[in-house]
Parts: sequence; structure tokens; C-alpha cells
Amino acid sequence: MSASFLQLLAAFLFSWFVYKVLNFAFARDPFSHIPGPAPTSWITGNMLTLFSKRALEYHIRLPKTYGRIINITGFMRSPSLYIFDPKALYHIIIKDQNIFEEPTDFLRQNHMVFGAGLLSTLGDHHRRQRKLLNPVFSIAHMREMTPLFHNVVHKLRQSIEQEVAEGETEIDMLEWMTRTALELIGQSGFGYSFDSLEPGSHRHPFALSLKNLGRGINTPSMMMGRFIILPYVYGIGSSRFQRAVIDALPWKDLHAVRDMVDIMYKTSVEIFEATKQSLREGKDLSTRIGGGKDIMSILVKANMDASVEDRMPESELLAQISTLTFAGMDTTSNALARILHLLSENQHVQDRLRKEITVAYEEHGGDLDYEMLTSLPYLDAICRETLRVYPPVPNLGRQARQDIMLPLSSPITAKDGREVSEIFIPKDTRVVISLLNCNRDPKIWGPDAAEWKPERWLNPLPESVAEARVPGVYSNLMTFLGGGRACIGFKFSQLEMKVVLGLLLQSFRFSPSDKKVVWHMTGIVQPTVEGSEADGQEETKLQLPLKMASVLIQVLSVFAGTWFAWRFLKRFVLKDPFAHLQGPPSPSVITGCMEMLFSKEGLGYHDQLVKTYGRLFRVPGLFNSTLIYVYDPKALHHILIKDTHIFEEGSDFLLTNKTVWGKGLVAVVGDDHRRQRKILNPAFSIKHMREMTPTFYGIVHKLRDSITKQVSQGEEKIDILSWMTRAALELIGQSGFGYSFDSLEHDAPEHPYSASIKNYLYVSQPALLLLHVLLVCTHDLAIIISSALNTPILALTRIFLLPYVHNLGSPRFRRAVIDALPWKGLHDVRDIVDVMDRTAVEIFESSKRALNDSDSDMSQRVGGGKDVMSILLRENMNASAEDKLPDDEILAQISTFIFAGMDTTSNALARTIDLLSENQDIQDKLRKEISEACGSHEGDLDYDTLTQLPFLDAVCRESLRLHPPAPFVMKQAIADGVLPVSKPIITNDGREINEVFVPKGTMLFLSLHQCNREPEIWGPDAAEWNPERWMSPLPSTVTDARIPGIYSNLMTFLGGSRSCIGFKFSQLEMKTVLSVLVQRFKFAPSGKKVVWQNNGIMQPTTEDAPLTDMGLRQLLLPVHISLVNPE
Repeated sequence: MSASFLQLLAAFLFSWFVYKVLNFAFARDPFSHIPGPAPTSWITGNMLTLFSKRALEYHIRLPKTYGRIINITGFMRSPSLYIFDPKALYHIIIKDQNIFEEPTDFLRQNHMVFGAGLLSTLGDHHRRQRKLLNPVFSIAHMREMTPLFHNVVHKLRQSIEQEVAEGETEIDMLEWMTRTALELIGQSGFGYSFDSLEPGSHRHPFALSLKNLGRGINTPSMMMGRFIILPYVYGIGSSRFQRAVIDALPWKDLHAVRDMVDIMYKTSVEIFEATKQSLREGKDLSTRIGGGKDIMSILVKANMDASVEDRMPESELLAQISTLTFAGMDTTSNALARILHLLSENQHVQDRLRKEITVAYEEHGGDLDYEMLTSLPYLDAICRETLRVYPPVPNLGRQARQDIMLPLSSPITAKDGREVSEIFIPKDTRVVISLLNCNRDPKIWGPDAAEWKPERWLNPLPESVAEARVPGVYSNLMTFLGGGRACIGFKFSQLEMKVVLGLLLQSFRFSPSDKKVVWHMTGIVQPTVEGSEADGQEETKLQLPLKMASVLIQVLSVFAGTWFAWRFLKRFVLKDPFAHLQGPPSPSVITGCMEMLFSKEGLGYHDQLVKTYGRLFRVPGLFNSTLIYVYDPKALHHILIKDTHIFEEGSDFLLTNKTVWGKGLVAVVGDDHRRQRKILNPAFSIKHMREMTPTFYGIVHKLRDSITKQVSQGEEKIDILSWMTRAALELIGQSGFGYSFDSLEHDAPEHPYSASIKNYLYVSQPALLLLHVLLVCTHDLAIIISSALNTPILALTRIFLLPYVHNLGSPRFRRAVIDALPWKGLHDVRDIVDVMDRTAVEIFESSKRALNDSDSDMSQRVGGGKDVMSILLRENMNASAEDKLPDDEILAQISTFIFAGMDTTSNALARTIDLLSENQDIQDKLRKEISEACGSHEGDLDYDTLTQLPFLDAVCRESLRLHPPAPFVMKQAIADGVLPVSKPIITNDGREINEVFVPKGTMLFLSLHQCNREPEIWGPDAAEWNPERWMSPLPSTVTDARIPGIYSNLMTFLGGSRSCIGFKFSQLEMKTVLSVLVQRFKFAPSGKKVVWQNNGIMQPTTEDAPLTDMGLRQLLLPVHISLVNPE
């Protein structure tokens, strides 16, 4: 910029200064008769004192000396008034609001910073903008946005949980509140995400600009520029000229604000253009962040439909983005920070609020809706009281546009002793409205007005409050102002505060930091600490350090201590009803024999037990509890068939399944179970199996072709478990749900669902015992159950402790515990089940849409519309009212069936191929049978031909006999019962008994594995794999035993009303795979030692298998594979 210009500017400023000095030197002060503090400076008056960042205490002291109307001196001795008289405020912001408008410099500053937004306009212009904006701040819209608010705050809570995972931690809660407030306004306001809310993630430049803007425009130099310079230079020259001047001036504070505004403008344009483009292109707005219900989407659509006179130009729509974000972010975030600070200093208030919130969330069973959240009395009282005593914006300015008389609620005493009931206000007079002091006025709120007492809102307020007629829009308070310029977003702010407090108080306890927190007044009251380091603006760092700890860990500790004490006392008081039965001694007072019973290391311990103690015996459990281990056929008949109403699945098992899968077939009992099974039966009928056989073959041919490519150059060592798992999932995906998980190509990436299901039971961490005691049983807690089902210690915990804790806290409470605890294994399992749940929802919604779409050709779906889910949905539509299943029960069947069908069948197939590889003569005989059948049959075998191949059937039966995929199940006596046995039991004192009394609550361990191998039933070679046994009539001992299994005198698929509904499906799957693969390939041992682990399902690995990321041996079954007829 040229030197002549700078000289001209300097001359102008000097001339102006001389003029103002002369003008005010001879001007008369119209308020000289009104008491007030003496000016501290001839140039700045009281302004720098009044608007200093440390001025909060000064504002609180002023009314004690001067009352409700105070004479203050502005810049260059301009007369001003400081007011909080209710009647005067009523005239200023309501009755005469057209006269008392925002100061001109304030409007101009806002226009330069934000554009022509709601904070920059007056009169009809302002009313037109407000009319268009009102619907998006209505209660109806708040109701719709409440779930989105909860989603954002859940992310916040998860991130804080990570920070406090290792115990009490000091955290800057102002930073988290600021980030959260911005993300809430971003998603709900503009369909835009500013922040992932992850610890350590980079702050969005828009956030940093907004955070520092309030301080930036309220520095002393900027305030003087706004009051003294801006009125005379605003509008001079073009925008480009003004920008050039700003860039040229050596004014650091101005340049800092310039840079903030640039970032805000750039981001606002990006948000606005994205919204416009989505609307122009007719995109489905429901896919946008916020689901198309964000303020900007609604505003742009409403503007399109508005009349010509009400329609806003695009520049005004754009201006609302920074305007609303600035107005909503800093105020609410600092109000929340203030509440958390107060709660940390008032633990009794914090505890009472936590109790109210926790009870409400538990009773509701999840996130609260708008009505429930806003009706919590103590939460509402805390928000109101904080906003009363500590309004985020303590004062606002107005300027008289013409002369006017201002009446007062009560007379003031002038300096000469006269009483004054009204004040003449000359044109251009500036008025400071003290929201802070009106909210704290003892004449209105009583002698304790300056004290923070939330309880005051739980009783009727003093009559003086109503009589004062405070003109505020909210709760007789001035916090959100009133009249035509009241805060348009005060309901939004209230909802934001209550959602944040509702979720955080459930999970965390807040305590004061050792650092001294001070609150600075920089337009908005903001916290910092004494001696904090300087940031880039040479200002103290804004922060609110609080000590935080997980409430959940504290609850867990108290609960665990109480529970363990109770169990130890019970051990020495109650008599064991099974003391007369034989059984192994207890190696541990705490775990009994359970760690060995549920060990991964195969079933050797089980074999030792039955050789020593027979078909029914006692097993010591946790803390002197006793299980009954049983595989006696007669006892099993009573448990599974005759007395099935007494011997149900254990409550822990049902709760676990309901947690993981939802209310599906394996999570319900009684009439609910019968109703579900009735609807499901047609989908598993032989008729349906016949229809699905071609689909099965189509999938298995893809599998065959992919393996062929792998071995085309000769014999290869291949992990057959991986192929069986992928094939089993694709078979149940297409035939069960009309969904394809896997192309079954060699190098295709594994579907996340496949990996999740495969690792579901395998993933475990014994260190999770204490956690599992507390945290099971909610859909959100599937992550616990998967590891708990069959690991040595956690399975025991599930059996014995789950019934006592499954209702502890709300689902969100229990999920929060999981997210908070610093256990990688636990989080690995959580992620597994999250994938399973998302995929199940995707499948279900797709099936529903296809059936509801009258134009949809179901035959074009994967599976040809004959899949289990399509049949189930059709059957359900036609069912009677009492038999019809709700959507959540149908959804629950998806993961239930996939898990029950995929892992069991894939491991059964892997076991069968492993056995065939070790028994070449049997493999050759099977191949011959299959080849002959296929040679005499054109194309693939049909269902009846396939299932009638005798040796194939014998191989499958024998594999399932000797090696049932699920070796045991658990039952629980829900009433006293008696178990008769096939042959007498010898007691500890040598007596023979023929029945055992089973008290209510007893857990029973049913060994399918041992029943299938019982030598007295199956002969001396019962423990050998001998498919030939099925080619001749079975020994009479088999039929005489009356084994209650549904399949081939075996317990593999159970029996009775809770037998495996999909056993025909599993048989067809096994026979289809074997008939295709054995015909094409030769299988031989890999030379690796295969180890079969008991993970609830028997799964293979090898002694030298690599470790997974979870620290567990990789599940695999290497087999040498070659072509039968290489080309």
C-alpha cells in the first residue's frame, strides 16, 4: 500500500479524534443524575473494565452498589446505561424492540464475519429469515433429531471411555464439549460431519476458527476498532478494496480474525453447495448424514417453496451456516462445561442426578425419546439453575434508534436524592442488558439468588418471580433473551445439554482437578486455569480439566465383592443335595472342576470321568455348586422329551442367546418356542430340501472349480476348513436368505460375516471372567457372550453367575462397560458381533423389500425366492394373529440359523474329509459309489437319489456319531424333578439307586459325545470310526437303549421339541459337498498334527499353527489334495 494512502489515513484519524474530543468535551451527559462508577479512562470510559476477560466479578459487584439501572461511560465519554430492571427490559426487547435494536457496529461486525444472517439483519428482513427458520427449531423437529443426538454422544462416550480405561484420568472436558457441540450442529444442522470424536483426531479448521472467534473479536484492540473506526469506514469502497486494506494494515488481531472468517466461509460454501447439489439431482436425502432432516436441507427445501416475498437469496442461506454454528456451539459447550464443573464440586447433586438418569434409561431399555428426556425433573432443574446463575452470554447490547422514555419496575434514587420512575433515553444511546444480574436479582429470586441450588426448581418458584414479569423466552430467565430476537435455538440447546448429560452421567464420575479453574468473560464466559500456557493468540488456553473415572468399574467392584462374599458364605451353610453321588474331587474352591470340563484341549478329561464314574455323576462347580453330568439314555429321555417342561435350557444359555442373536429359536421357551417352530417348519421340510438341491449343487460346483484351479498343476496342501466354512456360509446364505456372501473364488476376500462367525466361539480371554460376571444379556452385549460360551472360565461364569446379574443396569449401561474396559480380546469379540448384526439387518430388510414390491420377480433373487427367509416371511404373512412373529423375532432367526448351521456343518465336513484322508480304502469305496450313481444319472443327483446312497450315508452317520460337532449341551431344572436311570447308580456309601432327585436350579451337563460312544450301546468298537457298522443292522443294544435322539439313534442333533430343526438341511449340505468333491479329488494327510479343540464346537488347528491378531492359534485343517483324473 502506498505511503500517500497511509498518510491520508493518519490525517483522517487525527481529524476525527480531535472532533470527538471537542464534541464530548462540551456535550452534556443525559444520565449524570443516575449513579454509576467513575470512568477509568477518558478515552475508553468504563468499557475496557466492563468487557475485560476478568470482568465477571466486576459485573456481579455493580448492582450491589448502584442497583438495577447504572450510568456507565462508553468510548470517548459516550453516555450509556447498564440495565437489568425487568420492566425496562420488557420495553427494550419486546414492547419497543423496533426502537432498541442491536447496535449498528454489532450488526456491521456480524455482517462482515458471518454475512447477512440472522444476527446481522433487522426489522422485516430479520422476521422474514426467522419465519423460514422457525420450523427446523420446533419441538416436532427436535423429536426427530433426538436419535441422531444420541448417536453422536455415544461416540463421545466411547472415546472418553478409552481415556479412562486404566483408571481415574484428568481430561479437558471443555475440548470434548466443544467438539461434541460442533458435531451435533454439524450433523443435525447441516448434514455434515466435522469430527469423528476419536481421541487424538485432528480438529477441523472450522472448529478451531469458531472456538477462537469470540475471543478474537473481543480483544481490546478489536473492540476499539469496532466502536471507534468501523462506523466511519464500513461500506467504503468495494469488497476487494476493503480486503486489501485489511491485508495491508499491520494489525495482528485483525489478521487473526480475517483468517478465521476465511476458513468459516470456505467450509460454509462447501456445506451449502453439497446440500444444493443433492436437492438438484433428486438424491435420496435419507442417505445423507442426519437422514435429510438437517436444518440446511429443510431450509433449502422450504426456501424453494416459499413465496417470492419470503424467499431468501442464496447469500443469506449461506450466511446462516456460520451464524447458527457460532451461536450454538460456543454457548452450549461452555454451558455444559459449567454444569460438569458444578457437578464435580457437588457430588451429592451428581449422585442424585445419576440415579434419576440411570433409572429412566433402564426403565426405557435404551435411549430416551424427546418427551422422556425433557421430562426428567432433576436433570431439568440442573440445566435451568445453571443457565440462571451462569448464563453463557452474560450481557448483550442495544442502541436506541430514536428518543424514548423507559419506565422502570421500581423507582431508582438519583444522585440528588430524587426518586426516578422512568428515564429519558436519547437517540443513539447504547444500553448494556445484563442477563447475568437479572437472573441473579435477589428481589426476584430471593436472598439465595446468587447460589446454585437446583432444588429450587423442584418446588413452586417464589411469587416474586412471576410478579417480576421477566421478559425472557425461557423459564423466567433472560439467558436466551426474549421477544422477536430471542434465541431461536434454545430448544436445540436444551436437548443437546440433556442428551450429553444423560449419557455421560451414567458412565462417569466427575471430580475437581487439582488445578484452579477460572472463568473468563470473552463475550461468552469460558473456563481456563491459572497459569495455563499461552496459545497462538497469546491468550491463556481455554480448558476445563476434570478428574474422571468410570462409574461402571466402581459398580463392578462393589458388586463383585458382594457376590463373592455371598458365595463363600453359601458354601459353608448349605448342604450339597448330591453329596451321595460319586464324582471327581474339587481341585479348586473357586472354580471346582469347571476349568478342565470346558478346556479347549479336546475331550480327554471327559473320557476319564465317564470311565471312572459312569453315566451319571456329580461334578464340582464354582464355589461349591454342583452340576450333574449325564448321558444315561433313560435320563436323557426324561430331560429332552417326557419332562422337557422341567428341564429347560439354562437361564444363562437363553439370556446369552437372546443377547447375541435376539429373540430367536434358541432364545425362547414354551409357547414362544412352539410358535416360532411352527412357522419355521415348512422351510425345513423334505419338500423344500428337494427344491433347494439344485441350488446346493450350483454352489458346490463353484467350490469344486476353485479347488481344481489350485491343484491343476499337481498335489497341493490346502486348508480345507477354510473352504468348508466359506461353502457352508454360501449354502445357508443363498438357500436360507437369498443372499450371497462369497463368490467362492480362490483369491476372493473373505466376507466379514464369514470371519466373524468362524471366530465367534474361538475368540476368548480368560481374564474377562470378572467382567462377564456383570455384563451379560442385552443385544448390545453380544460381544461378551461369544467369548463366554465355552471358554474354560467364562463358560463357568455364564452358568453360575449370569442369572444374578443379567438385569444389572440398562442395555446402554452394560454396553458402555464393554467399550470402557481396556481389554483388546473383549473389543475383538464386540466387533465380531457388530458385523454379524449389521449383516443380519441388511438381509432382513432386503427380503422384506422384495416381498413388499409387487413388481419384484422373486425367482430372480439369489436362491430363486425359495430361500428360508422368503418362505418364512410368506408363512408369517398368512399366519393367524396368535402365531404371527414380530419383525424382531424374524430378524433374530438370521444369525441364529447361520451360526447354528454354518460352524457345525463346516466342521463336520472338515472332520469327515480329515477321516477320509486317513482312511484311503473308505475314501476309494465312497468315490466308487458316488461315481457309479452319477454315471447312471444325467447331471447332478436329485435329493432322493443323493440321500439314498448307502455308503455316503454311512460315512456321514459315523462321522456325526463319533465326532458330534457340538459335544455337549446344558439344561437347567426350573422345578424340582426326578431323573430315572437305565441301570442303577452306585452311591458313595455303596448303595444302588435307580433315580436321582434334582432340585430346582440344578444345572445338567448332557454329554452327546459320550452317549454316542457308549460301549454298552454301540459295542466294544464304539470309539472307532467304522462306517461299515451302518451297512448292516445295528446291534439290538442300540434300539434297546431307546436313545431319544431325532437322528439315527444318535444324540448329535438332540431330540424332543428342541431338537435341531435344520438337521435335514445339514445332511443335504454334507452329502452334496462330499458327492462332488470326493468324485473329483483325492484327499491325503498333510503330515501336520491336527488338534481338535473344544470351543463349544469342535474345531481343528495344528500344533504349529500361526497365531492370529487375537493371540490365538489359527483355525485350519491342512490336507493334501490332488485330482483323481489329472488331465
